[in-house]
Amino acid sequence: MKSFFKLVLVLGLLLPGRAQEILPDPSTFGRSDSLAIFVVRARSADNGFRQMLATAINGAQAQKGAPSLASVLSSFLSLRSQEEMLLAALPLQWVRVDSVGPDGRLLSNVAITLAGWRGFQTLIYNALTAGPEGKPYEKRLHQGEEIVLRDGWQSPGARLVLARVKGTFLNCSTPDQARYQIDRLLGKEKTPLQGPLWQAYSQLAQDKDAFGVILNRSGSLLKVLDWVNRTDTQRVREKLGTERFERAAELVESASWEADVVSDDRIDIEVRFATAGRPQAEELALLLEEAREVLDQEGRMGDFYLAMTPGGVKIGFAMVGFHDLVSRYLGTVRI
Repeated sequence: MKSFFKLVLVLGLLLPGRAQEILPDPSTFGRSDSLAIFVVRARSADNGFRQMLATAINGAQAQKGAPSLASVLSSFLSLRSQEEMLLAALPLQWVRVDSVGPDGRLLSNVAITLAGWRGFQTLIYNALTAGPEGKPYEKRLHQGEEIVLRDGWQSPGARLVLARVKGTFLNCSTPDQARYQIDRLLGKEKTPLQGPLWQAYSQLAQDKDAFGVILNRSGSLLKVLDWVNRTDTQRVREKLGTERFERAAELVESASWEADVVSDDRIDIEVRFATAGRPQAEELALLLEEAREVLDQEGRMGDFYLAMTPGGVKIGFAMVGFHDLVSRYLGTVRI
């Protein structure tokens, strides 16, 4: 009987309701004063992602321990049915937009859109809008939508101002930013986005699995590198020395990237760095070659290339060697 209730719970979470057919344009979540945008998408038609999902499901079958989403699904469904059920949740889009606050700190808003699993969305939202003892958090209304002020929301860097609009979860730094995001999603705020960030953004290949651009303002590039991978950033800093490491960052006026999931063990990435001129680009290229030696020590960087461009430097590489991590992932999703 206990397993039966688990099955009912899982099916209640996974059966899609009215799905949102079109993901919102990532620029919807931006402002003219934004200095960075990061976009990640997972789509059911993507062969690389499907292979990654199949590896995760297969790997979870062999794992023991506390009940996980994978272990409950495997009790009732074939591997093919599990894959189809999880794919029904897609497409998924994750967008982060950064800006610099009045005190110089990097502030960010995150928007997550999940097209399927509407029942799951509601359960998540209900859990996020109440404290540990079930007491609802303070709420405000804007354009008929709820803005939830979670504990600690007064700290802008915590992103604890929550809203859900048209299947998109908004995690904002301040209530004002939440109101702006709601207006944009509802089509109430239609001011075109202008400035160097959005000019660079328009040049990206937006059919990729991940893409983005950052303007290097107020040390934003170094802050983002720490956020993406603090461990590897610190290793490169130690290799180059703090002075040369920070000099490399200063040479970059902006950086843009595109990435594709090729398989369960490989992601291809291209990064373009814009500099003030050719001398700066050549200096940056030398520093990037040294940084590459550090990052490649564990053999997880393949097919590296570096080329000079009219506006700076372009590098490309493959991130490999995470098959085992993928195969263990679903076994960690507890229910």
